[in-house]
Amino acid sequence: MTNVEKSSDGEDCKGDLPEVRSVMIQIYPDLGLAEHNPGSQGVVSDIDVNGRPGKLVEKALTKFDCAVVLELTKTSRVDIFTSASVTNDSCAVAQQIAKAIEPDLPRS
Repeated sequence: MTNVEKSSDGEDCKGDLPEVRSVMIQIYPDLGLAEHNPGSQGVVSDIDVNGRPGKLVEKALTKFDCAVVLELTKTSRVDIFTSASVTNDSCAVAQQIAKAIEPDLPRS
């Protein structure tokens, strides 16, 4: 796996992620961190991405999925969801993507 980086035009991210099956980024303009539902098997821990509060959710849907949920404001958030063939890979990729996009996210 290589690092996830912004493309040269700054419009998207790219990376060589051979173990990752899918990546989804979703913005919730009316739901904050407190409203995130990790599901019945999700293992949640608090994280900090470049000074921004968030949650790392291991086993987000299946044992191979991971999510990073970042606070935009107290009432809004962005979720980065990854699915991979190895649990640790999905969390590492979700965290790399979060670090790559965080500087461009709005601050409250």
